Order: sequence, then C-alpha cells, then structure tokens
Amino acid sequence: MRGKTHSAFGIALALILIRLNALPPIGINPGHGFLTFVFIGTLLPDLDHNDSTIGKRFPIISWLTEKILGHRGLYHSFFGLFFTTLLFYLFFKTLSIGSWRMLTFAVGLGFVSHLMTDSMTIHGVKWLPPFKEFHIKGPIRTGSTIESIIFISLILIIGALLSDFGFSILGVI
Repeated sequence: MRGKTHSAFGIALALILIRLNALPPIGINPGHGFLTFVFIGTLLPDLDHNDSTIGKRFPIISWLTEKILGHRGLYHSFFGLFFTTLLFYLFFKTLSIGSWRMLTFAVGLGFVSHLMTDSMTIHGVKWLPPFKEFHIKGPIRTGSTIESIIFISLILIIGALLSDFGFSILGVI
C-alpha cells in the first residue's frame, strides 16, 4: 500500500478505538500528539524501502535498512514492531516526556496498522520471520483502483469520526 493509505488506515483505526473506548487507560485522546505519533508509526515500517514516503525523507537510514534487512523483511514483522516501540519508549523516557505511555502506544498502533494493511496486499507480510509459514497475503495491488477506493473511504470515515470529537473537515459546519 502507499504511504497515504497506511496513514489513513492508522488514523481511522486510532479514532475508532478512541470512539469505542477500546484503548488502554493511559489518558489517550485525539489531541496531545497521539494522532501525530500514530501517523509517524504508520510510515516507519517502510524505512526498509528507499522509494517509500519515509524512505525518501531518510535515504541513508532507508538504504541501510533495506540492504541489511530487505524490504518487507525482518523490520516488517513483530520484531520491527517490538524494536521500534522499544526505541521510542527509551527516547520518550530519557527525555522525561510526561505522555510517554500514550506516545509509545501511538507509535506501536501506527506500526501494527501498517503491517495490517500490507497484509491485505498480494505481497503480504511475514509477521514472524524466520517462520515463513506465517505469511499473510491478500488480493490488493499497491496503487490499484481498489486501494484508491479504500483510501477515499478511509478519509470519509476519518471525517465522520473527527466530527464526533468536535472537528469539522470543512471548517464551516
């Protein structure tokens, strides 16, 4: 999937979980940087691909990650999720950021949402490398009309959910 679809899915998932009160009791709301770090988390797994949205922003890190781990390799798995959330946890704790639990959870939620959406594509995701048997694939081609329809649908869902929190995507309603 493309970066924008990953981000839209992650934000929609986060807003749905907030709306359903289905998140851990660590003071999460759509403000206070939570959605920003969900967004960041949705892009991080593609650091292993230098032509991705985030890979283009951090070309040296992306090139190294792709050469060492391969695209949709070890970093596109539960290992990548654990490693990334651990790094953000240590970063937030070291800087004594008061919302460290919420922000760490946000990065992890965004990361796992990325893996979920990539699992819907024809290339899929190997969630537990080196165990290749646990490879989840779907029917969607990256950049296809189906992905575009999913993206537009997610934007509409995000707009509806944000209106529940008092935001208006049009600014006039």
